[in-house]
Amino acid sequence: MISFMPLPKTALLSSELSLSYDELNGRIGDKKKWLDDRGWKNCRVAIDLPDSYTLLEWTAANWQHRNHVLLLDQRMKDDEKQARLRLFSPDLILSAGPGKSRPVVSFFQAEVPFFLSAGDGEDINRVAIDSKNTGDEQPPSNCWQALTLFSSGSTGTPKSITRTYQSLLDEWSAYAGEEGSPSENSRVLCLVPLSHALGLMSAAMHTLLQGGTVVFPDFINGEEIVSSIERYEASHVYGVAFHYKLMEARMEEFVIQSGYVGSGKTLFLISSGGPLPADLAGRYRERIGLPIGQQYGMSEIGYISVDFTDSHPPSLGKIAQHIRYEWSEEQPQLAIRLDTSPYTGEQDNWIPDPDGDGTGGILYTQDLVHIDEHGYLTVTGRSNDQISIGGLKVTLQEIEAALREHPLIREAAVVHYEHPVLERVIEAFIVWDKPAVTEPLDGILHWLRNYLSDYKMPKKLHVIEQLPLSAAGKLLRGELLKELSHDTHR
Repeated sequence: MISFMPLPKTALLSSELSLSYDELNGRIGDKKKWLDDRGWKNCRVAIDLPDSYTLLEWTAANWQHRNHVLLLDQRMKDDEKQARLRLFSPDLILSAGPGKSRPVVSFFQAEVPFFLSAGDGEDINRVAIDSKNTGDEQPPSNCWQALTLFSSGSTGTPKSITRTYQSLLDEWSAYAGEEGSPSENSRVLCLVPLSHALGLMSAAMHTLLQGGTVVFPDFINGEEIVSSIERYEASHVYGVAFHYKLMEARMEEFVIQSGYVGSGKTLFLISSGGPLPADLAGRYRERIGLPIGQQYGMSEIGYISVDFTDSHPPSLGKIAQHIRYEWSEEQPQLAIRLDTSPYTGEQDNWIPDPDGDGTGGILYTQDLVHIDEHGYLTVTGRSNDQISIGGLKVTLQEIEAALREHPLIREAAVVHYEHPVLERVIEAFIVWDKPAVTEPLDGILHWLRNYLSDYKMPKKLHVIEQLPLSAAGKLLRGELLKELSHDTHR
């Protein structure tokens, strides 16, 4: 089971609290003993806690007992959490306890109050010998279900995604072999939530298993991120494109004033969760002198490829050795072969193997990719972002890119939906580059006709303050469709 080496060094670091490996192991051991004394083994445990050491400790303690952990994203509404709990049917629930909450702008808390409750409403301190998922029998090997996450819903209905413990071990082992990955001498600044696979698996758990130090900032703004890099002497930064936009101006000042780039120190900047704008990557490379590496993956299987040094832009590195994939120029959607389905229930992008026992199959990533002769992977689009209007193909990203060319537009997102008369309709959301812009939308559409064919033109434009993004920085098109269905912007 997962365990961290008893090293005489810092494991977790923030402005609130520094924990050595001995202290971290002791805190995990206390939680494991609580579970052990009450017989909570081989059971389902829901963890509904803010980003914190507390969340990491309870996750590790439960995995040491072969417990199946469900992580609930803190941005979920109460009814969304309850729906997932009904689906998951946990034996034990860990949730944030009562107490004075910190300001909304706070990102990370070292310790959070918590309380435990039994999923069936019974006494939490009883010996759990009657629980349907407990007992002394051990599942074979490491194939027991260890972690359930939920997709962001960026491409449709959120999915319930489950990973086996063996798949986690395979991912950590492969990740350790990637050039530039965190090691025992690394200090990893984690900007992404621990309820997301990138933050939990790549930034936190992998680093701790290697004997490195995981660092957390107090707030997510450009000044605090760059100050944390300097203050904690970070070797790696895990974030999404949004974070690198936030810190760009301050980062340029920092490298000039500190001479960081010319000092010979290595700083790996890693972006994941969605496309990294080429112009942003170019400015970091040319003006700041620090390339942004990219990591590509899915909650269903963890990381698929990573390039820590941005050595072959715009590629995302080579596909990891533990990934069994299928791809061809004729069928450019990347497909991953798995021994078991990662989903609870049926999903369109999971095709069971008809020649097997019904458990294995193919996971279609819905990403269109190109793999060159040297094995480097580049994502070229999404299979579900290409639509047909009157028999003609339209790519949503093409429309978004055209809108972003307008000097007054900073961000753009396009959605589509079925219409009873018009069949398929495109509408677009834009974010002004400056808040005080009052440019007529008809003028924007007139300008756009110089770049797009008539059948690609959005039916309407809507102005919003910011695009809805997931914790990993992915555009949530589903949220924009909800805005249209509620007539918020009509």
